[in-house]
Amino acid sequence: MSIFIQSIQKTPLFLRVVALYLIAGSLIWGGSQMATVEQPNSVVAYAAPLPSKPESKVTPAVATEAISGTPVRVTVSRLNIDLPVENGSYDEKTGKWTLGNNTAYYATVSDLPSNQTGSTFIYGHNNKSAFAGLSHIAVGDVVTLRLGNTHTISYSFSHDERVTPEATNVLFETSEQPRLVIMTCEGIFSNVRRIMYFDYKESA
Repeated sequence: MSIFIQSIQKTPLFLRVVALYLIAGSLIWGGSQMATVEQPNSVVAYAAPLPSKPESKVTPAVATEAISGTPVRVTVSRLNIDLPVENGSYDEKTGKWTLGNNTAYYATVSDLPSNQTGSTFIYGHNNKSAFAGLSHIAVGDVVTLRLGNTHTISYSFSHDERVTPEATNVLFETSEQPRLVIMTCEGIFSNVRRIMYFDYKESA
């Protein structure tokens, strides 16, 4: 038996019990201290407020200035066409048009040129002094009418069709969108009429 155990046995029972309690208490206290962990301060996250949407500033559309007037000149720059325009008419009884060799004509029964609405009808001979150059017109080519009030209205070539001389209904057609219609014959000795349609492009 070891000396340590012999010394314990010689120690009074009362002291041994007290020592046992002290040792047990120390172990319990130390364990509780190790188990105690300081909790960090709680942090509450707040979502940053969303930036307010700026008020929409809508600029009201500016109405296009209404332009209209009697045509006095017609030009097709790419085709070197530049002609004076006179008032003309079609006589249903005789089947004849007001015509001259060096002039284009505005059919007064059609709508005046306008950047708002209407179908304007211009016609002329198919000769070198008038509309012969239109045989080379291409989609997108621009025709400009100069008006008597100095304004101009430009149109872009869209398409064409061939009709007989009796097909004069196009003279009386109108259109919600502004457009230009030009008519000439297919050739000096041809009775076939070529009708060309132009969409409104711009005005000034």
